[in-house]
Amino acid sequence: MLEGLGFKVFKPESLEQGETQLSTISANKTKCVTLCRWVVEVVNGRLKRDFKLLRQEYFNLAATHLMDDVRICAAIINAFHPVIENRPDANAILTRAIQIMNMPNRLAELITANRINRYRAQFTRTMVNFQN
Repeated sequence: MLEGLGFKVFKPESLEQGETQLSTISANKTKCVTLCRWVVEVVNGRLKRDFKLLRQEYFNLAATHLMDDVRICAAIINAFHPVIENRPDANAILTRAIQIMNMPNRLAELITANRINRYRAQFTRTMVNFQN
């Protein structure tokens, strides 16, 4: 629906069946989504922190006026809370994230090639006596 309205939609990547870890490119894309999503989570946190009404589950009866409630709460936050601003180094962070998006993960390649992730640690039981 959002793409039909002309929006570009980005979401965190998911593991495919049988995968135990995201690929490097998938992990990097997820990091970029998380960078952009942070402000959404801050606003949601403010709404839930300041308005008990928005912390609870809504039932069908209350859901008819849910968006009106959210609009009123958001207007109050906009009027009385400080504006969320970008960090001074936000552009540098985003530029760096885009630069390294397609960079290979050499450490992951080394670990996989040498099967280091398959090693089992050998633990030995030790007894510690705390009595004096």
